Amino acid sequence: MNEALENASNATVVLQAELEELAKARKAAEEKVARLEEEHKECNQLILQTDNLAHRLFPDSQTYAVKKVNARRPSQSQASLAVPWTPNDHLVALNARVSHMRAIDRNLSDIPDVASQLYRTLWPGEVVPDTFSLS
Repeated sequence: MNEALENASNATVVLQAELEELAKARKAAEEKVARLEEEHKECNQLILQTDNLAHRLFPDSQTYAVKKVNARRPSQSQASLAVPWTPNDHLVALNARVSHMRAIDRNLSDIPDVASQLYRTLWPGEVVPDTFSLS
């Protein structure tokens, strides 16, 4: 009987130690989840700020961004287009704005060559300057 009581006592001690380990692991997991949720919230805020800044800097990209967001929403089970944009919608819009800016940038890179050709056409005997300025 004493031996059975001692075995039960030892088993209780082992179980308590295991419960303490599990409680520590659970607390660590809960802290990690809280930290990840906070980082996710900060990331979403950064996405919104970045898209809003891109919209302010390139307002002509808004039509293209709205078109891309509205095209994506039905595939994400978002039937109503009147619902405010989610962080994922802002990411889609930001991607659309970057694509729009890239297309514009490709056209802008041609400006020096076109300006040189125009200069040669308007002033055929003149040396084409290395740079153009309005002054």
